[in-house]
Amino acid sequence: AVTSNLCATLLLIMILVKLGSFMFYRDMIMGLIHFAEKNFWGVTYDEASAQILKGYDKLGMTMIYTFTFMVYIATFNYIFAPFFEPQEKNETEKVLPFKLWIDFPYHSPYYEITYTIQSLSTMHSGICTFCFDNFVSTFNIHAAAQLKILAHKVEVIAEHCIGDTMDQKRPLETDVAVLAFKKLRDCVKQHLRLICYVRNMQRVFAIILLGQLLLSSVVICFGGFQFLFTAQLKILEKILKIFMIVKNIKLKKNNYKLHTKRINIISFSKIFSLTFLFLFKIFPKKFIYCKL
Repeated sequence: AVTSNLCATLLLIMILVKLGSFMFYRDMIMGLIHFAEKNFWGVTYDEASAQILKGYDKLGMTMIYTFTFMVYIATFNYIFAPFFEPQEKNETEKVLPFKLWIDFPYHSPYYEITYTIQSLSTMHSGICTFCFDNFVSTFNIHAAAQLKILAHKVEVIAEHCIGDTMDQKRPLETDVAVLAFKKLRDCVKQHLRLICYVRNMQRVFAIILLGQLLLSSVVICFGGFQFLFTAQLKILEKILKIFMIVKNIKLKKNNYKLHTKRINIISFSKIFSLTFLFLFKIFPKKFIYCKL
């Protein structure tokens, strides 16, 4: 009973941490939304960029739908478990979704009122559980997609620059350099905007991710302990523990993807450095210094 109540309490603590963090950083979160709406969602993409964005959208929808489904299963398990659990001692004894540790009358209409309140509270807690995480995952996926699109643009610029130089499609190498550097300059500006955007995301979501990481680890430990070493667990309770463990593992995996996005930014900066070094080798240095 202690571990079961502790798991439910930790889930509520997670919700309070996320809600408090979102309220504290409300202005920054609204800024992130406006930036994404202006630079991510309200932009016309070419065919290659649209394909990249479509692939990341599918990945994001799969993650969100899977996590939301698991949360709903766990929520409905709590709500409908009293109707399916066999009563070993008394067939007329009524059970609530969550045990009350006070003397409470279980006859009508008190039982129905208490059951309704607990069920609505459980549904509200389930919605709060996945809405914050889905929000973070959505912005994480879109930021990663923008970095991928920007990396593709840099690759295309380098390929066109090499092709024009080798095929001598333009009369002067300086024309190739001017065109390449204009495009690279736009990419650098976009890259700096994305770096600033990701840093703001890390600042806003750092407390949420840290709390989720720590509390999810504790929930996995207690849920696994109760599933393996408690013989009195009923079938529905075992299913609930499995979904709780899988849900928290899924969250830890999403947090890992947010960390790898930061590594992608560092790798993308190296792409810019290598591109500039390559152009230094091809074109006269004096011209490049003059243009920069």
